[in-house]
Amino acid sequence: MRESNVNHSHTCGKPKQTESNTQKGKHIVNIIIKHIEIIERIDQLIRLQTTGPLEYFASRLGISKTKLYRVIGVMKKLNAPIEYNNHLESFVYVESVAFAFGFYRKD
Repeated sequence: MRESNVNHSHTCGKPKQTESNTQKGKHIVNIIIKHIEIIERIDQLIRLQTTGPLEYFASRLGISKTKLYRVIGVMKKLNAPIEYNNHLESFVYVESVAFAFGFYRKD
């Protein structure tokens, strides 16, 4: 048997870290904040009943239709009563609800 001179240490054990945990944490926080901002914008447009059809709504938000479907799915899992109203050509809330994320001063 021939011995290999190839160093396999990069494939064995822990993978080499390219980002520090702090950088990864900041990246994750930024992604979460971005998603919350998208939800807040979706919420605003639904309240105004000005979303338009799905393709228009997605382009207005600057996201894909697939991502919009995913975010609406998340909102529904958070109990948002969202439906599409063909007459209004807009997504609407079928019940009165409020969305708030963040910390607010209690007076």
